[in-house]
This record gives sequence, structure tokens and C-alpha cells, in this order.
Amino acid sequence: MYPLWSPEIREIEAAFDAAVVRRFGYDPELLHTYRAIHLLLIANAHDADPYGRDDAVGLAAALLNS
Repeated sequence: MYPLWSPEIREIEAAFDAAVVRRFGYDPELLHTYRAIHLLLIANAHDADPYGRDDAVGLAAALLNS
């Protein structure tokens, strides 16, 4: 689990992806596809963030757009 609201999310994500590719041999583009599907599912399955940071739809859109 990594902090989705962290300002360093892209660096954390890149390190995680590199570790998964290195350890399990996944195709990096396939990981991006899985992440996009996961974000779309989460955005449609959750209401507002209980901690008041952002709602899941806005977070998913921001991550998919960057």
C-alpha cells in the first residue's frame, strides 16, 4: 500500500513498478493498464474520502491524467 495523496506519488509508483517488473517479470505497460482499471473501479465504488482529502473520483481522474 502506498500513499495516494503523497506529493511523491509518481516516484513511489515508479519504484514500486520497477520492483514488480524486476521481481515478477511483468510487462510495464500491462501494469499501467491494470492500474487504470483499478482506478476506474475504485472511483466508481467509493464515495467521498472519510478523511476529507479528496473524493475517489477526483483522485482517480488526477492519477489517470498524469
